[in-house]
Amino acid sequence: PEASVRDAAEVMRRERVGSLPVVDHGRLVGILTRSDLLDALISLADRLEA
Repeated sequence: PEASVRDAAEVMRRERVGSLPVVDHGRLVGILTRSDLLDALISLADRLEA
């Protein structure tokens, strides 16, 4: 996967969807959800506060 977390969040907001497929070489390898994005945001906030 080449898109960043920010790129994915922007697509989800723009398209008003709650999840995106994660594709590698045309093969589905996972699903990115809003919950995954929130987890990443919380993790970043925790690291910045440390």
